[in-house]
Amino acid sequence: MYNTLYMKKIFLCTALLFAINTLQAQEVVSGKTKTATQYSKPSRDYVMLQAGYNSWLLPNDDTVFLKNRGHAIGIYMCYDFPIKKTNFSFAAGAGIGSSNVYLDSMVINLADTSAAIRFPDDAKDYKRFKVSSNYLEAPFEFRYFQNKENRNKGFKAAIGLKAGFLLNLHTKGVLSTGVKDKTSYRRYYEKWRYAATARVGWGNFSVFGTYQLNNLFNSQSLQGVRPISVGICITGL
Repeated sequence: MYNTLYMKKIFLCTALLFAINTLQAQEVVSGKTKTATQYSKPSRDYVMLQAGYNSWLLPNDDTVFLKNRGHAIGIYMCYDFPIKKTNFSFAAGAGIGSSNVYLDSMVINLADTSAAIRFPDDAKDYKRFKVSSNYLEAPFEFRYFQNKENRNKGFKAAIGLKAGFLLNLHTKGVLSTGVKDKTSYRRYYEKWRYAATARVGWGNFSVFGTYQLNNLFNSQSLQGVRPISVGICITGL
């Protein structure tokens, strides 16, 4: 339900983004509309909408097994600070990031009382078991734009860092009987995450990648788990 609402927000924001970009590309002169050859005010890529594949890089002890699917969604508002007389800029912002992974033939009991997280392999009663996390995030980017007057056109690239605070963590399992089992608890996860980010693309569309720099779980739990994500990013305004 939570991720469905995110997808609806992304589709609505995308539609609004393209509508505004279309209006910005026009100007009214003497009661007639004509296409502008240049924006009167440079676009700054204020909005970033991201959606893609999400997974975990795992340690070599085969402690955790994931299915080959998962997804990540992010919505961010960024303020851009151009570096004068160059095609570079620095941007900082805030937003919400959501990621999901599906365990393969195992479950997590977030309500467990043990000191470290455990992944029992007895999951025969479950048809599907998902782990979802939601973060309040602050992205920081060093950006390059081929067309600094109209960033909705031309080549663009960015590298940066993203800091996030864990808002919610929950698991959702679907039993073979169809009954849904949901647990919400943050005990075993690190409250903060720090990720390296990169984007490259053309116009409003680019591909992105993220790699979490710190461990996903806390010091008493499984070490060496690093979430990664790749996907499509839509930018504009």
